[in-house]
Amino acid sequence: MMTPLRSATTMPTIHFFLLPDRTSARRVRRQIAEQGGALGLIVGTWLELVDQAQKAYLLAEPSSDWREKLPEAAANIPDSFWADSLLIAPDETAATLSSTLSLLLEGAGREGRVKTPSPGELSARATRHLTDLARLHEAINFVLPPHLAAMADIIAAPKARAVRVVSVHYSAKEIRLNPWQRALLEKLGSDAGERSPDLDALYAKAVLHEPAGKKGRALAHLQKGLFESEIKVATRDDSIQWLAVRDFLEEIEVAVGMAQKALLDDPSLVTSEIGFLVPTDQTYTDALRSVCNYAGLPLSGLPDEKEARDLGKEAVLYFLLTCRRPAPAMALATLLSSPLMPWTAEVGKQYAQEIMDGGFDLKATDELSINSKRMLKLIRQTADSSPVLRDALSQFASLLQATEGLEGHLARALATLEKGKECLSKSGEIPWGDLMRIASPEAISASVSSPITREGIAIFTEQEQPWRKVRQLFVLGFSNGRYPGDPSRSAIFSDVDLACLQQIGGYDLETSEGIAQRRRELFKQQLYASSQRINFLIPRRDCFGKELRPSQSLTYMAKLFGVNDPEDLILELESSTARAKARGIAVATTASPKTPRLLTKQDLSLQRDLLALHCYADGSPKPQSPSSLDTLMVSPFAWLLSRAGLQPLDWAPEDLDVASKGTLAHDVFEHLFRPDKPLPKATEIKAQIPALLNQAIISKKPFLLGQEWHVERRHLQRDIEIAALRWQELLQEMGAKVLGNEVWLRGKLDTLPIHGSADLLVELPKGRLYVVDYKKASSGPRRDRMRKGYDSQASLYRLMIETGGGGKDANATLKKAIEGANEISVAYYMLNDQIALADSNGWVKKSVTGMEELGTGIAVNAMSLIRQRIDELRAGNVKLNHEDDPDWYKKNAAVTIYALENSPLIALFMKTSDDQVCESTPQESKKQAKRGAK
Repeated sequence: MMTPLRSATTMPTIHFFLLPDRTSARRVRRQIAEQGGALGLIVGTWLELVDQAQKAYLLAEPSSDWREKLPEAAANIPDSFWADSLLIAPDETAATLSSTLSLLLEGAGREGRVKTPSPGELSARATRHLTDLARLHEAINFVLPPHLAAMADIIAAPKARAVRVVSVHYSAKEIRLNPWQRALLEKLGSDAGERSPDLDALYAKAVLHEPAGKKGRALAHLQKGLFESEIKVATRDDSIQWLAVRDFLEEIEVAVGMAQKALLDDPSLVTSEIGFLVPTDQTYTDALRSVCNYAGLPLSGLPDEKEARDLGKEAVLYFLLTCRRPAPAMALATLLSSPLMPWTAEVGKQYAQEIMDGGFDLKATDELSINSKRMLKLIRQTADSSPVLRDALSQFASLLQATEGLEGHLARALATLEKGKECLSKSGEIPWGDLMRIASPEAISASVSSPITREGIAIFTEQEQPWRKVRQLFVLGFSNGRYPGDPSRSAIFSDVDLACLQQIGGYDLETSEGIAQRRRELFKQQLYASSQRINFLIPRRDCFGKELRPSQSLTYMAKLFGVNDPEDLILELESSTARAKARGIAVATTASPKTPRLLTKQDLSLQRDLLALHCYADGSPKPQSPSSLDTLMVSPFAWLLSRAGLQPLDWAPEDLDVASKGTLAHDVFEHLFRPDKPLPKATEIKAQIPALLNQAIISKKPFLLGQEWHVERRHLQRDIEIAALRWQELLQEMGAKVLGNEVWLRGKLDTLPIHGSADLLVELPKGRLYVVDYKKASSGPRRDRMRKGYDSQASLYRLMIETGGGGKDANATLKKAIEGANEISVAYYMLNDQIALADSNGWVKKSVTGMEELGTGIAVNAMSLIRQRIDELRAGNVKLNHEDDPDWYKKNAAVTIYALENSPLIALFMKTSDDQVCESTPQESKKQAKRGAK
C-alpha cells in the first residue's frame, strides 16, 4: 500500500533518494516497492537529480560551447605544454585537456576559475601545467563545461522560480561529492526545508550494506575481514574457492557449467539466486551471452556496449575528402556505399567496387532517381574556394536521406554540415584542417542491458554495486588490475601534484589512493551479495596468449586464512588432482574423438558445357579475352572462379604498382603515337609527355597528384620519356606507320569467339602488319617465354585480325590496311629496357638495334594447351592445380602463375603428391606416373 509523504513546505515536493550508480538505485527501488512503496519518491543517480532540479526551476538545458571553443583556443595559445601533442594527436590532446580542466574546475568550487598557487608552492612542471590551463580557460572566456553550467544555473535560480521543491536524501559516505555538487545539494535543501525523518530512516536502511554470508563460515569471514587493518585468521571451507582456468572463454564455460550443475544438484536453487560478477569488458559480455544462450540459461541485466559507426560524420568527412582533389579512391568508395546516399545499398556497392577497380566514370543509369543523379554530379565536382565548397555542403545536405533507424545518423550529418558551413569564410583559402576536425567520426555507443527479470541469472559489473542478493556468486576475470580495478591516472598531473593542489591550492581532488580505497570498498560490497558460496575464477592467459597474474586482492584473502603463498589457494582445473578437489565442477562424459572430414581434392566434372554458361540473349556464347585464356591455360579453376564472379573483392589503399605504371604509360603512348600522323620528333615527345602524363593521372590515377607522390611521378615521367624516345627511333628505323591505337578486335579461336583491345597496330613496308603490345617490364622473362612457345596474348590478337578482319569499330583506312596485309606478326615493346620482341622473321634489318625477331613458334605450346583446356571446359571438366605447377611453369614455360593468387580457394584445393593424379600440364602425366612408381 502506498504511503503518502508529508512535506515541510506548502509547495509540491519531490523526495529524491540519491544513489551512486544505476544498479544501487535499482536495488533500492526494489526494496521500497517490496515494502509497499511511497508517493512522491524518486530513486535515482546524480544525472537524474539534476534533470529533476532543472524541471523544478523551469530551466532549459544550458547552451555551453565548451566542446567547440576549447580545441580552437588550445591551438592558439603560444608556448603551451600541449603544443607538440596537439600537432600529432589533436583530438586525443583536446579530450585530455577538456577532462583535466573540467576536473580542476570541479575541485576549485563555485568560483569557476583555475586558481594558481604562489611561486614555489608547486613543482615547476605542475606550476607550468596549471598556469597554461588557466590561460586556456581564460581564452574561452571562462566558459564552464556543460555539466557544471547546468549546476550553476540551478544554484543561481531564485526559489520563487520553482514550481516544486526537491528534497534530497543522500549519504556522503556512499557518494563522493565535489564542491559543486555539495553546493547544489545545499541549495536544494535550503529551498526544500527540513527533510522527512521517516524518509531519512528509510534511506539509511535501504543503503545499508551488510554481508549476506552465514556467521561462522569462511565466506562471512572473507566478506567482513577483506582489506581490514586487523586480520583474524579463519579456516577455509566449501563456501569459497579459487579456480584457475586457461582463458576467459574456458572461464565462462566452466562457470556456466557449474551453474547448471548447481541447479541440478539443489532443487531449491533457482536461476535468480545465482550471480555472475563480470569485468567491464565486451569480450566477457559477448562470450557470456553466447554460452548462456547455448546452455539455455536466462540472464538478467547483462550489459551490452553497442558500438556503432558514426555514419553521419563519416559521410561528411568522405565528402570533404572527395571535394579536396586528389580524392582518395577508398574515401570515394566509402562515400558511395554510405547508407545515407540517395540510392539503394546495392547500387552503392556497385559504384564503390567500380571505383576500387579503377573506374571513375560513375555513369548515372536511367533507373536512378533525380536526387541520385544530382548526388553523382555533385561528387564529380571540385570545390576550389570557400563559397563553392559552402554551396556544395548545402547541396550535399539536401540530397542525403535516411531509411528507418538511421534518422539519428542523418541528424548528425546535417549538424556537422552546418558547423562546416560556419567554418567557411566568404572568401580566402579553405580551412581543410578545421573542416576535417569538425567532421572526424566519434565513438558512438549505447549502453543497453538485457531485460531485468526475476528469473534470470543476475549479472553484476565490476564498476557498479550489486542490485540483488544471491546464494551463489561467480567472480569472473579475477586477474591483476581487476577487483578492484586499477585507478586511472592523470596524463597531466602526477599523484604528488594532485596532493599538493589539494593541500596547498585548495582544490578538492581525489588522488589515486583515494580512488583505490573507494574501489576496494565497492568490491567488498559486491562480495556482500552472496549468502552461500563465492567461486573466484582466474584466467591464466589473455585472449592473445599473454600470461596473467591473479588479482592483487588474493594476497589479502590469503592472509585471512593463514596462507603464506596466495597461489596455494588456487586449484588448477587443468590438473586432474586439483579438479577432483574442486566443488561443483561440471565434468563432461568421456567421448571418442571424431576426426575432421578430409578435404577432397578432385578435378571437377560438372557435366555441362562451361563455355555456354555466359551467353547473349540469342544463345551465342560471350567471347573470351586473351587475359582470360591465359588464366585458363595455367589454372582452369582460377578461370572458373573468375567467370562465376567468385573472386574476392578486396579494397586496398592506392599504390603505384606495376599495373598502375603500365596503365599510365599506355595512355601517354596512345596520345603520342597517333594514327595517320607523322611520328613525333624527340623535342615534341619531351615537350608533350609532362602534360599527357598529368592528364592520364587525373583521369586514371588521381591519387598521384598528391604532394607525397611527387618523387614517384618524376621517376615515372623520366621512364616514360626514355621509352617513348627509343620507341620513336625504332618505328622510324623500321619505316613503320601507325594505323591505330587501342584497336578493339573481334575474331574466333576455332569456334570460340574472342575479343580484346590491341595497344597499337603499325604497318611496315611490303604490306606487313605488326600487332604491338606495350609491357611495363623488362625483356628477359618475356623473351624466355616466347622462346619456350608459351606466349599467347599477342598471337591471339593476330588471330582476331585474321578471323575477324579488325572488328566492326575499325575505320575505313584501318580495314583497308588489314585486308591488304600480306603478313601479320606480333611484337612486344618492353618499356623498362626499351627492347622490342617479335615473332617475325627477316622483317627488320639487322642494323636496327633493340628489335629482336624470335621467329614463329612463340605460341605453339600455349595455343595447344589452351585448345586442350577449351575441350575440357566443353565437357564440363575443370583441372585443379598441383603444388608443383608454379615451379614447372617457371622452369619449362617461363611463366609466373599470378592466377594462383586470385583466390585462397585455389591454394586450398591445390593437389599434393598424395592426392589423385592431375594432368595440369601436358608434361604432368609423366611426372605423376613416376611418383606412382615410387
